[in-house]
Amino acid sequence: MKDRAKAMVLASFTADALALGAHWIYDTVLIQQQFGRVESLIKPLKESFHPNKDLGEFTHYGDQALRLLEALVTGSGFDLDYFAKSWQELFDGYRGYFDKATKTTLDHFAVAIVFRRRFIDHFNCRSFLVSMR
Repeated sequence: MKDRAKAMVLASFTADALALGAHWIYDTVLIQQQFGRVESLIKPLKESFHPNKDLGEFTHYGDQALRLLEALVTGSGFDLDYFAKSWQELFDGYRGYFDKATKTTLDHFAVAIVFRRRFIDHFNCRSFLVSMR
């Protein structure tokens, strides 16, 4: 990775971990009261969107970005099928927050898997019947 690209990636992950404690709290007065100026890693509050996360971990966005980076460096570029499988595996037993976009995407993958299985079953059955003629 070139120096600038490496710095960009590291800054992205650092900022994500730094944001975790106050993530999705849009009330600036509350942020000031609870955390003050966020200049170091903060453990998320129990009543936050990330109660199961710990100090220094990533939000679900950071977790997904890391999974993308891992997918990019394991092959010779971006492979959609590999990344889709790896991304879905990330959320199998995930202990962090699931936003609506993630839930919807996982639902779409589930529907596609069922459709693909039915299509393959139908195709295999049809091929078998044709071969019996």
